[in-house]
Amino acid sequence: SILTTALLLAFAAPAAAQASGDDGTCRWLAALWGNLAQPSQDSEPERATRLLVDVLGLERQGRHHDVVARRQLLRDLNPRLHTLYMRRR
Repeated sequence: SILTTALLLAFAAPAAAQASGDDGTCRWLAALWGNLAQPSQDSEPERATRLLVDVLGLERQGRHHDVVARRQLLRDLNPRLHTLYMRRR
């Protein structure tokens, strides 16, 4: 889906963005929020996206045990997104 592709690019693009001096964070967050605000279709890409958002929130809260469990779910649901996410850790 477009949303999954956008997330994959968001995790893969930081080096290019750093070179240009623009991390694009606001644009990515606006795009992500706009897609998450749509009615749920319960598709695999949507579940993976929501799971990733959940993992990021748990990281910020310092809930390591929950993060590990959700990372495993993300890996099983969308290995490519999980790999890109883990490269940033």
